Amino acid sequence: MRLPSKLATLAAAFTTSPRMMSAVAPPIAKRVPHTVTFGRVDGENRGPNPMEPLELSDDLFWIRDDSRKNEDMLQLLRDENAYSQHKTSTLDGFRGTLYDEMLSHVQEDDDTHPTPAADGYEYWSRTTKGKSFRVYLRRPRGSAGEEQTILDVNEVPSLQYFKDEGGWDASQCDVHAVETSPSGRLLAYAVDGSGYETYTVRLKELGSGVEMEEEIRGTGGSIAWADERTLFYVKLDAQHRPFEVWRHVIGTAQAEDVRVFEEPDELFNVDCWTSRDASLLFIES
Repeated sequence: MRLPSKLATLAAAFTTSPRMMSAVAPPIAKRVPHTVTFGRVDGENRGPNPMEPLELSDDLFWIRDDSRKNEDMLQLLRDENAYSQHKTSTLDGFRGTLYDEMLSHVQEDDDTHPTPAADGYEYWSRTTKGKSFRVYLRRPRGSAGEEQTILDVNEVPSLQYFKDEGGWDASQCDVHAVETSPSGRLLAYAVDGSGYETYTVRLKELGSGVEMEEEIRGTGGSIAWADERTLFYVKLDAQHRPFEVWRHVIGTAQAEDVRVFEEPDELFNVDCWTSRDASLLFIES
């Protein structure tokens, strides 16, 4: 692919820079003896017809840490990041040039098409130039104006309850579902601030705009309203698989929730949602 003359000149200058050729030793991961077993393993589901056990050596297995708390692993990542930043420091200006060029081809100010709901409103979302996340809006059906912001995802990372949880990255905010109750009085949204796709369901009163203290933690991100006091959500198993559907009643503790469906087959994931007229709950496996 032929680069535009300006970018080609910048690329040539960066790749021939003396700083790019400087010798800096990369971090070296330590080697720790470890054996990994493939095929049949007692106590684990390896499929209906697993092969005979095969053992292989993996002396870098220690780098895997699902808890993200192994200090040796974390320090290796810090060293790798520092090395990467040093080796690519002369590309800082070039990155900005490439980013601006790519962004020039994107329509940043954009609205989705409004979708009518049974509560008398129509709902849509908006992206705005210079902002990272979507804004969710609604207005009375058939109205050209009177739009109401029901959720600005750009403001979610600053909410205090996420700071209290620890591990929240203000640059990371994944809102998986935004669902209003049948009357349109309450909003439920599922948000993850860790990047691990474990969602907390939050509630908001749309009349006052007040965030409620009530929340549902450790969910897979799906939300399905049954009525003004009842909603359903999905739970995750130890392998992070959505496998159960639970019922929650507004105003009660999560410990009192009731499981309504479980999928024991580890090859299947579970999801749930309500029909457009809110008369049916669908559970998909």
